[in-house]
Amino acid sequence: MRDDILRRVVDASVPAPKVIVQGATGRAARMHRRLMRGHGTPIVAGVSPGKSGEDDGLPIFPDCASAVAATGAEASVVMVPPLA
Repeated sequence: MRDDILRRVVDASVPAPKVIVQGATGRAARMHRRLMRGHGTPIVAGVSPGKSGEDDGLPIFPDCASAVAATGAEASVVMVPPLA
Protein backbone atom coordinates (compact mmCIF):
# COMPACT_ATOMS: atom_id res chain seq x y z
CA MET A 1 0.00 0.00 0.00
CA ARG A 2 2.73 2.48 0.95
CA ASP A 3 4.64 1.84 -2.29
CA ASP A 4 1.46 2.47 -4.28
CA ILE A 5 0.92 5.84 -2.57
CA LEU A 6 4.55 6.86 -3.12
CA ARG A 7 4.31 5.90 -6.80
CA ARG A 8 1.21 8.05 -7.19
CA VAL A 9 2.97 11.02 -5.58
CA VAL A 10 5.89 10.74 -8.02
CA ASP A 11 4.14 9.52 -11.19
CA ALA A 12 2.07 12.35 -12.69
CA SER A 13 0.11 9.93 -14.88
CA VAL A 14 -1.46 8.30 -11.81
CA PRO A 15 -4.02 10.21 -9.67
CA ALA A 16 -2.47 11.71 -6.52
CA PRO A 17 -3.61 10.35 -3.15
CA LYS A 18 -6.22 12.30 -1.20
CA VAL A 19 -4.53 14.21 1.63
CA ILE A 20 -5.65 15.38 5.06
CA VAL A 21 -3.78 18.12 6.93
CA GLN A 22 -3.33 17.63 10.66
CA GLY A 23 -3.19 20.92 12.57
CA ALA A 24 -5.03 22.49 9.64
CA THR A 25 -6.33 25.62 11.36
CA GLY A 26 -2.96 26.91 12.53
CA ARG A 27 -1.31 29.93 10.91
CA ALA A 28 1.50 28.01 9.20
CA ALA A 29 -0.83 25.22 8.08
CA ARG A 30 -3.18 27.70 6.40
CA MET A 31 -0.30 29.14 4.40
CA HIS A 32 1.02 25.71 3.41
CA ARG A 33 -2.46 24.50 2.48
CA ARG A 34 -2.75 27.34 -0.02
CA LEU A 35 0.68 26.52 -1.44
CA MET A 36 -0.08 22.80 -1.65
CA ARG A 37 -3.41 23.39 -3.38
CA GLY A 38 -1.70 25.80 -5.78
CA HIS A 39 0.60 22.96 -6.81
CA GLY A 40 -2.32 20.60 -7.32
CA THR A 41 -2.28 18.58 -4.09
CA PRO A 42 -5.78 17.12 -3.55
CA ILE A 43 -6.35 18.22 0.06
CA VAL A 44 -9.72 16.77 1.07
CA ALA A 45 -9.94 17.66 4.77
CA GLY A 46 -8.23 19.13 7.77
CA VAL A 47 -7.93 17.87 11.34
CA SER A 48 -7.81 20.09 14.39
CA PRO A 49 -8.56 18.66 17.86
CA GLY A 50 -11.78 19.94 19.35
CA LYS A 51 -12.83 21.74 16.17
CA SER A 52 -15.17 20.93 13.33
CA GLY A 53 -16.82 22.79 10.48
CA GLU A 54 -15.00 24.51 7.63
CA ASP A 55 -11.94 26.71 7.23
CA ASP A 56 -11.46 28.45 3.87
CA GLY A 57 -13.84 25.90 2.31
CA LEU A 58 -11.93 22.92 3.72
CA PRO A 59 -13.91 20.52 5.93
CA ILE A 60 -12.38 20.36 9.43
CA PHE A 61 -12.73 17.27 11.61
CA PRO A 62 -11.82 16.78 15.29
CA ASP A 63 -9.78 13.60 14.63
CA CYS A 64 -8.11 11.68 11.81
CA ALA A 65 -10.44 8.69 12.00
CA SER A 66 -13.51 10.78 11.21
CA ALA A 67 -11.66 12.69 8.46
CA VAL A 68 -10.57 9.47 6.76
CA ALA A 69 -14.01 7.88 7.15
CA ALA A 70 -15.72 10.89 5.56
CA THR A 71 -13.25 11.54 2.74
CA GLY A 72 -11.37 8.33 1.98
CA ALA A 73 -8.04 10.12 2.50
CA GLU A 74 -4.95 8.02 1.87
CA ALA A 75 -2.18 10.33 3.07
CA SER A 76 -1.61 12.88 5.79
CA VAL A 77 0.71 15.79 6.46
CA VAL A 78 1.27 17.06 10.01
CA MET A 79 1.68 20.77 10.65
CA VAL A 80 1.95 21.53 14.33
CA PRO A 81 4.14 24.08 16.09
CA PRO A 82 7.28 22.87 17.90
CA LEU A 83 7.27 22.55 21.66
CA ALA A 84 8.39 25.77 23.30
